[in-house]
Amino acid sequence: MTLMLAIAIVFGTLAFAAATDVARRRIPNGLSIIVAACFLAAGVASPDRVDLLGGAWVGGAILIVGVVLFALGKIGGGDVKLLAAMGLWAGPAAAMDFLLVTALAGGALAMFYLLPEINYLIGWMRAAIERRAPALQGIEVQSNFRTHGLPYGVAIAAGGIFVLWTRYWPA
Repeated sequence: MTLMLAIAIVFGTLAFAAATDVARRRIPNGLSIIVAACFLAAGVASPDRVDLLGGAWVGGAILIVGVVLFALGKIGGGDVKLLAAMGLWAGPAAAMDFLLVTALAGGALAMFYLLPEINYLIGWMRAAIERRAPALQGIEVQSNFRTHGLPYGVAIAAGGIFVLWTRYWPA
């Protein structure tokens, strides 16, 4: 597997994780496994561009802090696993950039969910989906983040795409 193929797979996986988190408030474990496996494959394919050891340290540190936050009920388990998997890709060189972009995207997402028109917008989106794609009628879009939580997978995907784009994408 080449580095560019691994990055393309991770791009798609992050987009799917964000969509799944918005629709169901769940990030499947398999998606985090795919991100981590692509990191390992990319590290083997091009060891000069991928820092396996540094990525492992950053991913492990994010996982430890995330497990504590999960135990305190502050963050979801799928979010912790996806953050740690993307921490592998960020490594020490881009860890702070990844966390900063993720936090900023999370803040923007929270502001979006606080808009008073969100129920109208989600109802309109649901009606549009049902008219255009009848196969998607079974998807439930959660609209109240106070009871269901914020779909932070969207923010993690934004931070991850930023890291992949700025750190690994060829100039």
